Amino acid sequence: MADNIQQSQADEERKTRELTDKVGNMLKDGALMTGTGVKLVWHDPLLFVRLLDRMIEWGRRVLPRELFNVLSRFLAKVGYISLLAAAPVGLVFGITAGIKNERFSLALFGLAFALLMLVVQYAASKLIVAGEELTLSSPTVMESDSFLRCVSLLANAAGLMTMLQSTVIAIQFEDWSRFWTGVGILLLFEALAFIALHTSLTSTSIVERTPGGEVAIGVVSFFVKAFMRLVPVLFGLAAFALLVLLAITTVQQFRDRSDWAEGANLAERLVSTALLPLFAYVFFAIYWQGVEVIRSILCIKGIEKKCGDQSGA
Repeated sequence: MADNIQQSQADEERKTRELTDKVGNMLKDGALMTGTGVKLVWHDPLLFVRLLDRMIEWGRRVLPRELFNVLSRFLAKVGYISLLAAAPVGLVFGITAGIKNERFSLALFGLAFALLMLVVQYAASKLIVAGEELTLSSPTVMESDSFLRCVSLLANAAGLMTMLQSTVIAIQFEDWSRFWTGVGILLLFEALAFIALHTSLTSTSIVERTPGGEVAIGVVSFFVKAFMRLVPVLFGLAAFALLVLLAITTVQQFRDRSDWAEGANLAERLVSTALLPLFAYVFFAIYWQGVEVIRSILCIKGIEKKCGDQSGA
């Protein structure tokens, strides 16, 4: 009996020593790895910078500029179809709301909305193409692409963080509209990151020793031209989402829900979405006129400086 107890104690002591040795080795290995990591970062603090640069170059190879053009045209087509489909949906909504509320004016509102959708679809289809052509025919320059790399990286990070936050809120409050809102914002941020990857999408050239004035114009103009390239994306996503909401509201009208104000609000937002390409086109034309004025001022100052240098010589 005593021999068994001694044997058990000896086994426990042996297991304790083995466990202690394993923990000690793990701590030693962790210290070595930490020390190696600290030395590596000390001798090469820009290690992760080069890693991110390689990721950006990989993104440029995997996601060519033609892919953005294809997706942009696809979403624009989705927007055109959504506006066309919204015409009969809006007409049915107006007639149903008029009958439910005994207001003939609502039926006329539905008819006017259906006709207006055909007109604004025409304007959107023409001005989306014209806006893209105007953007590509308005070149700007930058001294390097470092700024665009940072914009692309930050847009990716912002999109993912927004998507994560929207998902958490949707699960916490069981409100899945937040989730779909996060999806839309993520797509917009990813589209911005895509645009920043390819300078040709915004007609931006990288020229060394570019004067500061031209760089300033290039930086501000990038965001304006990026917005112009995002117009088809915004248009397609918004038009489709509003069409779905209008269809749901129309179905609710058949269920004796006679609140027509929500449907009227959706109809107004659809019209505003359809007019987005028009507003964007006018805004860019006015903005570019200002750019030309600034360039003229910079050119005049450059000529005066050159003449002053020649006079001093």
